[in-house]
Amino acid sequence: RLKASVKLGGVYLGSAESVFEAGGVPEFSPTDEAELKRMAASSGGGYYRLDRENGPGRLAAKLPPAGKGRREASRFAPDGSLAVMLIAAGLFLACWIAGRLKGLP
Repeated sequence: RLKASVKLGGVYLGSAESVFEAGGVPEFSPTDEAELKRMAASSGGGYYRLDRENGPGRLAAKLPPAGKGRREASRFAPDGSLAVMLIAAGLFLACWIAGRLKGLP
């Protein structure tokens, strides 16, 4: 049961009440299951149905092993590197000097 009251600056504006009932877990209809299987196949995954008698343990045993992710050995950030900034400044300076020698303003 949920009851909500709304007040604005101490003035009562109204209230509402609602009742939520929890039931059993709904079963997938065959059309839902077929759509899930299609989505799993199109995305390179798999569809596994939970067996209620044996629980999730048997399902977990059937799953393929988790793949190892790519490990990053090092990362080079050129915008944070002093050497890259100095090289870029040197190239700009060399370009400016070459332009001045050829008579550009």
